[in-house]
Amino acid sequence: DEPTNVSTSVPDSHFELFPFLCIILFSIFVKHLDLETTQALIEAIREFQGGVLIVSHDQHLLTSVCNNIYVVEKGGLEELREGNSAEEAFQAYKRAIVLGKR
Repeated sequence: DEPTNVSTSVPDSHFELFPFLCIILFSIFVKHLDLETTQALIEAIREFQGGVLIVSHDQHLLTSVCNNIYVVEKGGLEELREGNSAEEAFQAYKRAIVLGKR
């Protein structure tokens, strides 16, 4: 098998969205962490001075560090806005799923 080279190019204008240092965490990297390591990650994210984008199913992680939570479903992106906190928004989202409203 020959190695496959994959390259991507991102226009400079895309970096204007993140004019600060940014960390992107994906669920695949955090889903197998034990409780202590997850808590350490939460503390590190809280202390981080830049932006953080987290793609995850981990409710505890998301509601512990996120100011805004977005859901990708049905080909679209929607911010969860119900309630006064990320925790309340996430709980309302879960209720809507259980009740069949989503």
